[in-house]
Amino acid sequence: MILKFRNISEEFRSIVKNFSYLSILQVVNMLLPMLLYGYLLRVLGNELFGKIIYIRSIVFIFGSLVKYGFDPYGAREVAYHRDNIDQVYEITVSIITGKLFLGIIATILYYCFVTYFCPNEWSSLYWLSFLMIFQDLFFPRWFYMGIEDMKYITYIMGGLKIVTTCLIFFTVSIKSDYLYIPLINGVGAFISGLFSCLLVFHKLNKSYQFPSFNLVKVHLVKSASIFLSEVMIVARDNFNVVFIGMMLSSSDVTFYDLCNKLINLSKVPFSMFNDAIYPTLVHSRSQNKFWFYFKWGIIAMLLVVLVLNLFSHQVISLFLGDHSSEIINLLHLNSLIIPFNIFSMMLGTFLLVFGYYNKYSISVVSSVLVYLFGLLLCVIKVMPTTLISIVMISISASVFEMIVRAFFVRNKPKLVNKTRL
Repeated sequence: MILKFRNISEEFRSIVKNFSYLSILQVVNMLLPMLLYGYLLRVLGNELFGKIIYIRSIVFIFGSLVKYGFDPYGAREVAYHRDNIDQVYEITVSIITGKLFLGIIATILYYCFVTYFCPNEWSSLYWLSFLMIFQDLFFPRWFYMGIEDMKYITYIMGGLKIVTTCLIFFTVSIKSDYLYIPLINGVGAFISGLFSCLLVFHKLNKSYQFPSFNLVKVHLVKSASIFLSEVMIVARDNFNVVFIGMMLSSSDVTFYDLCNKLINLSKVPFSMFNDAIYPTLVHSRSQNKFWFYFKWGIIAMLLVVLVLNLFSHQVISLFLGDHSSEIINLLHLNSLIIPFNIFSMMLGTFLLVFGYYNKYSISVVSSVLVYLFGLLLCVIKVMPTTLISIVMISISASVFEMIVRAFFVRNKPKLVNKTRL
């Protein structure tokens, strides 16, 4: 009994410690850019700032190729084998090498995209924005999640965000300075990503050695189903901005992005909580623990939605000053996506922890199909192409994803009973 209590106590301390580090990181990572948001809007204007957001969203879609689903897969594998240093090293070098190959492919595809589809006048902005891909390429977030030591993520990424925010604030004072924004963010991503990658090998007390092709292939194949899910999630979440930029205006991009950032900021505590419990659940494989965390997550989610809607006027005024009721209504409507996202995220964690990768992918693919069908209705003029209709399409896709995952979790005895690939 005493031993059981001690194990629970140690596990709880680990979760609290990781959650605390992630809390600090996310406060810095989200709050500083939000504070900078209002300043850049005043300096650059809605149109130019919206163009920067539009291009950045395109880069994020290409960056999803480099991520390749390695965050959930790598964290799970490292957490499962963390007592075997040689196995962890093999996983680490294989994933890093795989990312390098994928980075080359992503660069070639992006070059073709910029060459054939982008106006020459914006080519500098497109290429400087692409530097952010170095963060996806080098930063081994999955490794630190797997070993349950989030302080390195906090120190490196938090420090990066503070430095880049200060540099942007002091260098961007007129519209013509807009290229400093992607340049500073890109250089910061490269330095922090490379440093954190080197730190991994220092922790393992080993140097990088090029792994065999077969070893890299094994991990690429194992994480392929998650890759499909991850690339669709990123594409779905960022294509709204791209679609609005193509069909509406850069100002609409700015307004949508602000509301979306506030929604994402509201979801940060749940994302941190999810990241903190993930390696613990992988290690324990306890469904009872999962449902215990699930209940507390739902209670907290309801409180967050309530607070966001109560103070929506004050929050929007902080960034836009005078604003119309349409933006407030857009934020209220957009906040409806939070409960479905949180339910879906935690149910997705269940599927990943217990090895149901294919079911996880099916839920994502089905929601993306619903999302694309909704956009198609806008394109062929069955639905009006407005910010409200685009938000409604996103909510519908999230609801469908949640329902599919809930079905798979509820009927898990019918699934193949295996927790390892």
